[in-house]
Amino acid sequence: MLLTIIPEPETVEAAKFLVEQAKTQEVETLTEKEIIDSVVTIMVCKFTTLNREEIETMLEINLEQSRVYQEAEEVGRIKEGRSLLLKLLRRKLGVVPDTFLPKIQSLEIERLEDLGEALLDFSTIADLERWLQAQSLIP
Repeated sequence: MLLTIIPEPETVEAAKFLVEQAKTQEVETLTEKEIIDSVVTIMVCKFTTLNREEIETMLEINLEQSRVYQEAEEVGRIKEGRSLLLKLLRRKLGVVPDTFLPKIQSLEIERLEDLGEALLDFSTIADLERWLQAQSLIP
């Protein structure tokens, strides 16, 4: 927790020390992964102007296995999926009513996938509307 309050120059060395300790010593209450995930999360929040590669270089670790990286990657995939699905809906059906957009943009990944499959059978906006109603997303 000290990483959150100590000055930035000291934070880097302290974070590197904690990561190294997690890798080399047995810790009774937390796993190596949990400690590293905590350190990475704090560093990402504290050094908001740095990108992934800079944080990796700073800590001398690969962030791809960290929870914060995987969560950010998942958020990116969901955003890309929503964007692609809206493009496909517009291409297939024309203008998608503004009232439907917030409902589509709020869909979780599983429902986005379901809508993507259902879209193959849509021929009109009414088909989309029926699908949204069947999902209890619109009255």
